[in-house]
Amino acid sequence: MEQDPQPEAYLVHVWIREIHPMLWRRFLVRSDCTLADLHVVLQIGFDWTDFHLHRFRIR
Repeated sequence: MEQDPQPEAYLVHVWIREIHPMLWRRFLVRSDCTLADLHVVLQIGFDWTDFHLHRFRIR
């Protein structure tokens, strides 16, 4: 019986624009992470309470 392959991990670099000094975080997230999951990671990583506006830009 074949096992499902383990998801990969991505190193994600997130920064806040137009803030000095620049505020940034590096996160290690699973490749099967959804945008909803990433939203939760950002909330925790930046110590936010779902109050700050943000958007995702995928390059």
